[in-house]
Amino acid sequence: MRLLLAILCVGILTYCHPVQARDALSISYADWDAVLKQTVMDTGRSDRKPASRVKTAPASRLTKTNPNPTRLEANRVFFHALGEDNKAYIAAIVDSLSRVPDSVPLREFSPNEQLAYWLNLHNATAYSLIADEYPESNLKGFHKDNWHRKVLTVAGKRWSLADIEVYIVNRWQDPRVLYGFYQGTIGGPNLRREAYTAQNVWANLEDNAREFINSLRGIQLWDGGARVSTLYADYAILFPDFDRQLKAHLMRFTDVRMTSLIANLDQFEPEIEDWYIADLYNGHLGLTTSANTNPARIVLATASNPNASPQDIAAIIRKTASSGKYPRHVQEFLTELVERKRHLREAEVQIEELDPGQTQDQ
Repeated sequence: MRLLLAILCVGILTYCHPVQARDALSISYADWDAVLKQTVMDTGRSDRKPASRVKTAPASRLTKTNPNPTRLEANRVFFHALGEDNKAYIAAIVDSLSRVPDSVPLREFSPNEQLAYWLNLHNATAYSLIADEYPESNLKGFHKDNWHRKVLTVAGKRWSLADIEVYIVNRWQDPRVLYGFYQGTIGGPNLRREAYTAQNVWANLEDNAREFINSLRGIQLWDGGARVSTLYADYAILFPDFDRQLKAHLMRFTDVRMTSLIANLDQFEPEIEDWYIADLYNGHLGLTTSANTNPARIVLATASNPNASPQDIAAIIRKTASSGKYPRHVQEFLTELVERKRHLREAEVQIEELDPGQTQDQ
């Protein structure tokens, strides 16, 4: 057995199931929540600086690194650490979730409980499918092959991931729901380190919205214009008067500096994509390590500690790099990511426009 999340070592699985909470029905996501806490790495907020250009290794024409300017953004999943038993456990969570309406019709739950259910089912299913496909570097083909595949049966009806997204968008008609759709890619909204619940769903969607919109994955400024994520074009039904309504939506979540930068813009081109997988290895496995002893957790925890000095952070990076636990491209990613987190602590975020010559690899 290659890795392990302590929660997944138990012999008896604790699936998601309806429970009575005072006078209202709710659904327990304890098992899915544990998976997220053990396998998702929070990389923090974007500093809006495009990642440095990728350098190939000596004597090589090949690179194992995502070349896009957004490559340091988005939370990461430790797919490399999942063994077959873990994958089976996660698939069992998906199966259990899909069976909830067989016990209690979804209409018996509150609207917020229903939204949390559909988002968790969508994200656990996407997670499971990607885990089975891993290692894979670019997920564009994977999305084309799998997002419309009817892989779920819920309340007697066959569903795909795309079906769930369309249902949620049509049912709630609120742009905030878009930030709950885990895509597995750098270019998509974050997978959070906790399950959605009726109590946290809207607050967490809004937090995801702020992170995404204020990152280079959401908006890129250049030559007095703006590009935005293709996510907004995919669900343009939520923005019938596209530029005007999208601008109003974006400005609801932009920080002060970004608000001032887009205030006078009246056109937003949905062109930003980054199909590379949001993992630690960019789908290129070398040496691997257990999720329980993963040095990435130590590195990022140190970088996030407001009392950690630059010397402390540098020491952790050197120790991790010399440990041999990660191949070169992962060490470089962690080094650059930690350096950014240090700068974010030391100074006010400076927003830099993209170099027009720094194009994206799609």
